[in-house]
Amino acid sequence: MSKDDLTRVRNDLETMESAIGLPPRWDANEIRINLLFAAAGLAAVAWALLPHGLSPLVGLCFLLVPVIAWARTGTTGESPVAGREFRSALRTVWLAIPLVALFGWSRQVGLTATEFLSLSIFLIGAILFSAAVGEKQMNSLLGWAAALMTGALLLPLGAGHIVAVFAATLVMGGLLSALFAYANRERQASHAAG
Repeated sequence: MSKDDLTRVRNDLETMESAIGLPPRWDANEIRINLLFAAAGLAAVAWALLPHGLSPLVGLCFLLVPVIAWARTGTTGESPVAGREFRSALRTVWLAIPLVALFGWSRQVGLTATEFLSLSIFLIGAILFSAAVGEKQMNSLLGWAAALMTGALLLPLGAGHIVAVFAATLVMGGLLSALFAYANRERQASHAAG
């Protein structure tokens, strides 16, 4: 069998496993990328809290590392599961349309930019929560959902600098998602053992 035939058979097998409700195979990249997001968030928190003359927003540039790693994993074709998840995640870009409408409405009724940001982050967390609860294969999204909704509730309370709170949310989301992905791996191992 050629490499293309083997790839097609592997893709077909993963499609059948997904159709009958089996969790996807454990992928170490999922944990690595979630931990990269947590590390980037931690670096952004430190940047936002350290006294210097630069904007705290510059610290969000640390997020480029995990975003590039995630995009490379989703587009290289090494893991068909990662590729499907990447294409599925790109669909969330369509959230920009209702969020722009929400921003217009928020400004019209007098909400501040921080309140709008909080509302938007909570909405995205709720959407991720819905996806995680609806699909057995998406357990690690629960970590991101919980972190985003918690961070969104803390933002308007003035719990700290907005960038620091947002970056801490990324730390919590990355760590919780890596933990859920690792726990899912343990569950798969015990399921495979019988």
